[in-house]
Amino acid sequence: MAFLVPGLTTVRAVGFDEAVLREALAKECLQLAGPGADAEIVWKPGQRSESLSNARAVAVIADSVAARPLPHPASERPAQTYIPLRDWVGGWFTAGSFAAKTLGPLLVSPAVGDRPTRVAVAGSREWIFTRDPVALPTKERWAVVKMALVSGFGCGFFPLMPATLACAVMVPVALAVYLLAGWAVFFAVAAATFGLSTAASIALEKWAGRQLLAEDPREFVLDEFAGMAVTWMFLPPGAPWWAIVIGFFLFRVFDIFKWGVDWVEKLPISGKIVWDDVLAGLYAGVVLWGICRFL
Repeated sequence: MAFLVPGLTTVRAVGFDEAVLREALAKECLQLAGPGADAEIVWKPGQRSESLSNARAVAVIADSVAARPLPHPASERPAQTYIPLRDWVGGWFTAGSFAAKTLGPLLVSPAVGDRPTRVAVAGSREWIFTRDPVALPTKERWAVVKMALVSGFGCGFFPLMPATLACAVMVPVALAVYLLAGWAVFFAVAAATFGLSTAASIALEKWAGRQLLAEDPREFVLDEFAGMAVTWMFLPPGAPWWAIVIGFFLFRVFDIFKWGVDWVEKLPISGKIVWDDVLAGLYAGVVLWGICRFL
């Protein structure tokens, strides 16, 4: 809603856990309020929504909508929510079972257990309605191609750690190029991937934001291609093949924990969506070069 209707500051919840909502809103610099709030969220999964509103924007998560709460439908898509990774994995096993106690901790470490994963809200869709008309995403001739690029050919829509998946699918390709064509070709391909991915990320950043209704959409993983390629560009000639795999893990560590990376996101420059990944790739690449040189 904040992306479609700039300037929202207060939100009212209807049928929603207010404690959860208050914490989520704080991260977006929004405040929970009562009647008269700028925006409303109606949470009726699996039910029919019949609410009307005087707000500027309303998000409805329900089975169906009996009447529009506001005159202009701005967005409709399958309803999704985010839960901690440990909760998602925990749902694979019967509560309290031996598998839950043994496999759960092995599959989800404390370092990543709080990371969110996207899950569908069963039997529900999400609508966003606005009081005034808004500029909606338009269908373009090359929209499918653009979305394929920014999502890493679909990796970005994976519910669990899509950025890591996008990097992981690059590993077998990188190994094949390195082992079959040698270091020089590998470096050239990595450099070309970095340059093209960075340029495309900058060019498609705003387009993807309009299509996915977010400033830094979770589905946008083209920037991971750029960062991963930077790391591999530091691979010295003659390095063993397993260094490519080590580079993958190093980049993911720097990209996830953002050590020394956050500052670049505050700069008043275009392409913020990619520069943090490039910087993480540089850090990981230096460490990778050191490992290859001194081990």
